[in-house]
Parts: sequence; C-alpha cells; structure tokens
Amino acid sequence: MADRTTHCRYCGRALTNAETGRPLLFCNDVHRKWYAKATADQVQAFLDDVAATRTVSEVRDLQHDLLALQASCQRLAHRLEAAGDGVTHARIAAVAAELGRTLARHFGRQEE
Repeated sequence: MADRTTHCRYCGRALTNAETGRPLLFCNDVHRKWYAKATADQVQAFLDDVAATRTVSEVRDLQHDLLALQASCQRLAHRLEAAGDGVTHARIAAVAAELGRTLARHFGRQEE
C-alpha cells in the first residue's frame, strides 16, 4: 500500500491517514484556522497580482484593436476616395483621424 503519512501544514507534525478517504492536512482545527489566517494576506496579494496582469493584458488588447480599426478605416477611406465617393470618404477619414488622436492621447502613440 502507498504511504499515507503527511505532515500538518501549520506545525509540521506527522499525520497518519486512514487507508481510504481524504488525507488530513492539519493535526487539529485550531491549526487549520491559524494556517488560513496566516496565509489569507498572501492569497489576496496573489489574486490582486492576477487581476492587475489581466487588466494590463485587456488594455493592451484594446489598444491593438483600436490600431487595427484605424488601419481598416484608412484603407477604406483610400478605396472610397479612388471610387469617387467624397462624402463617405470624408466621414471614414474623420473617424480614422479621431482614432489616431485618441490613441495618441490615451496610449502615447503618434497619430498616423
């Protein structure tokens, strides 16, 4: 049979588990509660780091999407200009220019 001996996560005391069932993690409820209290700040700090990383990634993705949209507007404006549709060309070119200003203002990127 496999060795079912573990150690208390709080004090390190050896624990012998039964052959079946969930393995013991603590030698008593007091140590379980103390361990939870001692590690709560570490767990919250970890969760805060994960949230901050996710937010940075989402902002980077938004910046990329705005850049792609600006490029699409510029390509469409050129096609409309070549086709002689001056009114729609002006509207789409204005949207592309505003996206460029927005990117420069909020992401520090030069207008194109």
